[in-house]
Amino acid sequence: MSVHLSGLEPGSTYRYRLVAVNALGLGFGSTACGTEGGQETDGTEKLFTTPITLPPPLATTGTVSDLSQNTAMISGTIDPQGYETSYEFQLGLDTSYGAQVFGEAGCSYANLHMGNAMPTFSENGYGYAVEKAPTTKGWTYPVFEELWNYGTPQELTHFARCVRGKENLQSTGEDGLVVMKALYAGYASAGEGRKVALPYQPPAGTKRPIDLWLNGPAYRQAAKS
Repeated sequence: MSVHLSGLEPGSTYRYRLVAVNALGLGFGSTACGTEGGQETDGTEKLFTTPITLPPPLATTGTVSDLSQNTAMISGTIDPQGYETSYEFQLGLDTSYGAQVFGEAGCSYANLHMGNAMPTFSENGYGYAVEKAPTTKGWTYPVFEELWNYGTPQELTHFARCVRGKENLQSTGEDGLVVMKALYAGYASAGEGRKVALPYQPPAGTKRPIDLWLNGPAYRQAAKS
């Protein structure tokens, strides 16, 4: 006996076995073969894998047009060879083309030549993107090797070598003072709603840079509205 199967998926592994149930011994509980009971015997399970007989899709990279300093239009053609096919363009500064990862609810691209190296889209959100990121839903920019890219090990190594007299300081206390004044100026600009020129000297009695924003007229006006 044999049965012709149709509608199978290409490149898929199926399990099959022959099951026989007779009409004797009602009450054995078998429901195979559309029966309400009887003696059942299950044949040995076997496997088969359907082949993929269709040729792979053909991708032809086209030409570039509308080329300018910061933009370009790239093109190409796809021959799906009779089967459902998806496509994407890959772009990079070398033959690695970066990396692309696709999931059922989002995707992530990696290009270490770019400042934001891993733009990622997620419908549901994921664990951790980067320090101070309020959400991971939609498009986010998770940092790659966060401590290294933030310079923490390099900074600590440089500090230790300066203490041991093996290197000269790359930044001094005067540099830090300039940075703090810039921070104060940024908060003052946000609080007052206007441009603040540098060098900036905060008002006497200012304890925290953020106070210049929270106590500023622009912030209080926005809070009221």
